[in-house]
Amino acid sequence: MNRRLFMSAAAAGLLFSVRCVAAQEAIQLAVLDRAAATRSFLDDRRRREDAIPTSAEEVAEILGRGLSPVEQRIMAFELVRGFPYRLSRWDPSQPDGLFALGAGDCRHKAAALRRLFRIWGYPAQPVQVVFDWRDLPIPDSILALLGETRSFHQSVEVGLDGRSIIVDATWDPFLGTQGFPVLSAWDGRGATLQLTKAATEVIRPSAYASFGELFQRYGIAWPSREKTLAFNRALNAWLDGLRGEGREGRT
Repeated sequence: MNRRLFMSAAAAGLLFSVRCVAAQEAIQLAVLDRAAATRSFLDDRRRREDAIPTSAEEVAEILGRGLSPVEQRIMAFELVRGFPYRLSRWDPSQPDGLFALGAGDCRHKAAALRRLFRIWGYPAQPVQVVFDWRDLPIPDSILALLGETRSFHQSVEVGLDGRSIIVDATWDPFLGTQGFPVLSAWDGRGATLQLTKAATEVIRPSAYASFGELFQRYGIAWPSREKTLAFNRALNAWLDGLRGEGREGRT
């Protein structure tokens, strides 16, 4: 290939790459817009006195219209992670609790994401991940309330094209501005970021019979209810303060 032909081929390849990136960015923006509009719709419904519970099936119907499979997966991820992270009471009998509360922790978010994936035909199961709260940018004064900072985090394992990947939508985008590990955009194909850089060991449901067994196996002290509640209140208050400062900074 002579130099002129080589340069022409290179330019064409670059142009194609630029167009692909631009198309991907356009898709991402459209997904973000629809996810935000859906959360706004759910917020408005929740505030009504005669509000009826919103099911994952209804959300999937609203979100999934006219989307490709990849876009559906990205949409589910962006919708769920867009809800603010907040340590809240978890009721296993209410797997759609995230849509009712408008915020939630890893259990609410994992349940919602798992439900949406399953409705759209993807095998998804809950998995546990060992982590340490100290690996996150949380003030020491709040961490001290726990005593034992190691614990277990719930995430989602999804079967995709013969592979199993971890999709974690726990941290909302705002927390990325505060030093939490937040993916700028998910491509709908590979694994997302884990809860922390060190949280890499995945424990599947078949690997344990009870949480008591897990805590004993990993040498983690069983959480004290009083310490946990104190930590939850302090962390939520700190996060609320950060979000309030963020809103003031935009005005």
